[in-house]
Amino acid sequence: MDSQLVDFDLDVGPKICSMYPPLDLSHTEADNVAFSSFPDCPQFEQGSQVHSFRIRARQPSEDKLVRPSDQRPHTVDGFIYGYSHFTQRRDATSKRGYQQRSVVILTHLAYPALFHTLVSKLGPAFLMHGSPMLEAACHNVASWSDPSPGHVVELEFLGTVFQTELPLHVDTQQAPSTKPPPTPLNGSCEAPCQILASLPPSEPPALLLFEACLPQLWSIWECLVLCEPILVYGPSPAMTSQAVWWLRDILRPIPVAGDFRPFFTIHDADHTALVNPRPPSAGLLLGVTNPYFEGACKHWPHVLSLGRTPPTKSKAHVAASPGPLPGWKSRMHKRYVARDHALLEQLKAACTGSEQAKREASAALRQHFSSRTAALLVPLQRYLQTLIPSPASVASATFPSTPYSKSASVSAFPNSSSSSLFPLRSSVASSFSYHSAASSGTLVPSPLSTTATTGLATWNAPEHASAEDKEGNASQLTISVPPHDEPIPESHPSIFVSSVSTTTPSSSTISSPPSSAASSSTRAPTPTPTSADPRLAPFNERAFLASLKPLALPFKSAGKAREFYARWIRTPAFGVWIARQEETVERVLRGERG
Repeated sequence: MDSQLVDFDLDVGPKICSMYPPLDLSHTEADNVAFSSFPDCPQFEQGSQVHSFRIRARQPSEDKLVRPSDQRPHTVDGFIYGYSHFTQRRDATSKRGYQQRSVVILTHLAYPALFHTLVSKLGPAFLMHGSPMLEAACHNVASWSDPSPGHVVELEFLGTVFQTELPLHVDTQQAPSTKPPPTPLNGSCEAPCQILASLPPSEPPALLLFEACLPQLWSIWECLVLCEPILVYGPSPAMTSQAVWWLRDILRPIPVAGDFRPFFTIHDADHTALVNPRPPSAGLLLGVTNPYFEGACKHWPHVLSLGRTPPTKSKAHVAASPGPLPGWKSRMHKRYVARDHALLEQLKAACTGSEQAKREASAALRQHFSSRTAALLVPLQRYLQTLIPSPASVASATFPSTPYSKSASVSAFPNSSSSSLFPLRSSVASSFSYHSAASSGTLVPSPLSTTATTGLATWNAPEHASAEDKEGNASQLTISVPPHDEPIPESHPSIFVSSVSTTTPSSSTISSPPSSAASSSTRAPTPTPTSADPRLAPFNERAFLASLKPLALPFKSAGKAREFYARWIRTPAFGVWIARQEETVERVLRGERG
């Protein structure tokens, strides 16, 4: 974890002015962090807000001006996650009449609920007490015990204990516990705050984000499953980042097979790679607030604009509203599944109800779509049972002498010692000059064409082999994907967090920064199974589609169900998912023999 302070410079814009502990960010990374920590929207009233962002990490070796450092933790999926507490308040001593500042936590962990909570506590503490709070926060994190996926850990942070449940895996769906609340610690009257780390932030209630498109939420869910690119527009980065995390969450346990950006600005080094006249990459979720993107992304197939439908839709009102009006616009998608009309009526009623009603409806909404994602997989899991080899073939198989590598299993944490969580430094802050110079290097191809990226790990994606239907022959879809590379953790992550205080101008020049080089992760070699090893039988598309009934989802017709599944098994997300199932089965079969 690294704490940084970002202020606004009248000459260069947002600028990282200090960080604790010192961290070797490249100039491109520093540029991305500074601009991403400030709202990129037409207007912002006085006050504070919290949002998050995801930027591509660069290896220090890619920037000749940045020296490699052992203090710099390795990212797991090639991205850095930022959680920003932005504040704007009047300041008579400033030439602009107000002060803009962000305190940012940078980390390699995609735990939005956890870090949203932490930065919401750190930001106000910094504004009240100054830089010593950054140092105190870092020392708190350094004292945390080694985290274990699937376990509950107690994390003390600035005088508060947060009881945090970590997900077993980056694609595990976390659900609120039915257990009674924990007993107070050390005789205190307060019980520790409970957090499910991978959940999206709870404020504002998700219902308010999608109020203008409640009837279309079922179409939006289908587009997510089918890896359709979606532009998510909102009036504030707090709304877009929460919406993108929410959409990512309801997709679990299906892996994310594309890039997703909770808050994306025109200054991001990946701007020209992600926003251009070409068709957007499959599975891309882009959260934006600048109206510029409405025109730049007018060729995108789907646009989700957050918020409430305006009471009037006069031409004057539409012209005065920056960006697309709240709602869902799709060029091509036709819905496959039936809506839950009872839930829809509950959601509509909650929109005009109490705050408690909004929260309850938001929880019901998440539960509904999480259940639908699980139901989507039921026919696939049933069909995969028929592909498992018989006990006789398992018993007669020849196994390699080398055991299956642990690198084939899944982890949310890289290996590191607990002491590397925070490299403690005597200096609390260090100056960081901000540069907007063009970066060298070329952005690696989109993860959609080469890798399937999730919140905390990157897997090799399949070559998309479409099923070929020949006369008289069964259509067969062969999936060949190397096993994923997230090992079950045995040690502590090197948490990379940066608190940043940022200050930006009220208006900034719109520019398109050059793309940056992306870091690539390496995979530990795993033994290659021999031809005699027990394996799942090849996936046959025609046989699978014939086995769909009984369906667990309320499709509008049997034909719609076949069409939907035929599309989904050609997506990169399915390729990653089926590869995991095959690997899991093979590990079990090997264990039966070993």
